[in-house]
Amino acid sequence: MNKILKKTIKATKKLRRKGLIYIGDNINLKAEVNSQFIATIVEGLNIFMEEAKYEVLKNNKERLLHELVISGFRRDDLIYNFSFDFKMSIIKEFIDIEDPELVDGMYYFITNYGNLRELYRKALIQIKEEKFKNLIFN
Repeated sequence: MNKILKKTIKATKKLRRKGLIYIGDNINLKAEVNSQFIATIVEGLNIFMEEAKYEVLKNNKERLLHELVISGFRRDDLIYNFSFDFKMSIIKEFIDIEDPELVDGMYYFITNYGNLRELYRKALIQIKEEKFKNLIFN
């Protein structure tokens, strides 16, 4: 068997044992991320930026996103060591970067609650389908 395929299968099984992804019992090897895991990450985000820095970056969305990813995750965060692209996708999907709130010289980036609500809906479906244990709806 190809070494890359073996490595991928081992990594996938490890993520499944940790409850982070669901793998169907078919040959398609389709993996599904645990929506409860993503919701926990989003709930823990507290992203803010100094007013002067935001004013410089606000017209360049890619640079702003890059800076939010770098500054938005602390060493003790659950996904600190995850890929930059994964963290960027979390911010793009769940944080409103268009209209942050200015409070005492700091811009605070607010969660997009419509997207978070949809994520909770997916999590409930995954639990109902018994793909994952109920970890956050107690």
